[in-house]
Amino acid sequence: MSTYSQQSSIPPRLTGPEDWPRFGISLEGGILIGAGQEVSIIPDKGLAGRSSDSFIHMVTHKGEHREKRRLRANAGFTLIELMLVVAIVSILAAIAVPNFLSYQARTRQAEAKVGLGGIFTTAISYFSLNLTYSVGSIADLGFTPYGKPVYTFNFGGMPINVGSSSGACPGTTWVGPAPASGPASFTAGARGNIDSDPTCDEWTIDDRRILMNTVNDVLN
Repeated sequence: MSTYSQQSSIPPRLTGPEDWPRFGISLEGGILIGAGQEVSIIPDKGLAGRSSDSFIHMVTHKGEHREKRRLRANAGFTLIELMLVVAIVSILAAIAVPNFLSYQARTRQAEAKVGLGGIFTTAISYFSLNLTYSVGSIADLGFTPYGKPVYTFNFGGMPINVGSSSGACPGTTWVGPAPASGPASFTAGARGNIDSDPTCDEWTIDDRRILMNTVNDVLN
């Protein structure tokens, strides 16, 4: 005989199995059968091999058998599911973080391009007034980078500013052409550490407006 458990849907007058025949209720195949009664049982095996403790069985007044799925309480995630989620997040982070850092570094390179473009325009204006690119001091050139630049800009071998990365990239050692100026030509440069590694990003521009990225810190 399968075990059973009564629910509050059974009238109080049904105190036990011995009272069920008086009300037309019987236990058949592990299911309580009765007109209009709704009960939950815990048989060894339910219908078609399913565990019946997940179902509520009911017999209508017309003798039709129906079952309703019982909502599970305290449902949660298994350890395997949580580990799978952590693994997926880790893989996505491993792909996304390097791409984000590379994109951030490329964005910072725009500062060097804009700054050197400003130096070129200022130097051309200075030459049109003085017929030389040689300056006695940076103040004579009249160029100041906007805001708080990461790059240290240099014109004619003289630093224009002290960038936030000036400790790592002081602008005095150049892989490409070093900034210099003379009566008929000049080279200006910008150096900065844009991704906190030992390599410094390096750019130069000359009087012919040739802009070169002599050291690309994004690729190193």
